[in-house]
Amino acid sequence: MSNSNFQLSEVFDVKGKVALVTGGGSGIGLMATQALANNGVKVYIVGRTEEKLKTVQQTYGKDISGEIIPIVGDVTKKSEIEKL
Repeated sequence: MSNSNFQLSEVFDVKGKVALVTGGGSGIGLMATQALANNGVKVYIVGRTEEKLKTVQQTYGKDISGEIIPIVGDVTKKSEIEKL
């Protein structure tokens, strides 16, 4: 293996992948959402507040190679987890 195999884009290429981020409306979840979407991932963000999720989509979903898709849900409730 050559050094080129260890380029960050080779080791952590996530373009075209799909991710589900809980708590994607703020904090670490928001940062993970931004990082993934900026690197070509279709990111579903789950949170309890629709307005907050839509704001994230509108604010950070522009000029990126991925996509941010909000899903309203409460992952502390089994019935809502099953819907995901």
